[in-house]
Amino acid sequence: MSRPNPNIPDNEISILVSSKVELQKLINKINPEYAAKDVYQGVKPAERKCPACKSHLVVRNSDKTGNKFFGCSQYPTCTHTEPIHT
Repeated sequence: MSRPNPNIPDNEISILVSSKVELQKLINKINPEYAAKDVYQGVKPAERKCPACKSHLVVRNSDKTGNKFFGCSQYPTCTHTEPIHT
């Protein structure tokens, strides 16, 4: 998927998108033709460190639900996970 509005930097999108309501408002502001799911799939979260082992957290996909979440890059040694949208 191409970015609907390249004039909004990725870091601003990551900051703006902190709840589903804010996500929908952002989608409508950028381009009301895009569905929330399309934008959610295209947003890359900011890099984060694992609080347990200090390695990088990476975006993973749940086989059960299909949802994205943060998981430690050192899995299976470190099993720390976090939701992307809290």
